[in-house]
Amino acid sequence: LHHGFSSFYLLISPNNYPHFAFGWLELIVNRHFLPMLLGNELRGWPLLTQLLTEFFEFCQPILETGEAAS
Repeated sequence: LHHGFSSFYLLISPNNYPHFAFGWLELIVNRHFLPMLLGNELRGWPLLTQLLTEFFEFCQPILETGEAAS
């Protein structure tokens, strides 16, 4: 189940839908999803790493320049 959600979240990542970036992050750190993901150590941590990498890659230009692009 967590693999299906993670795959879907990667499809709708901030790199694909930038205006949904912080809503997307809320989905990732949801109090039901995150414990479910981290409860499966073999598959959960790599998926979380992949999801957070997507978010930080999106944020990198903002963090480098200090301002958001329009």
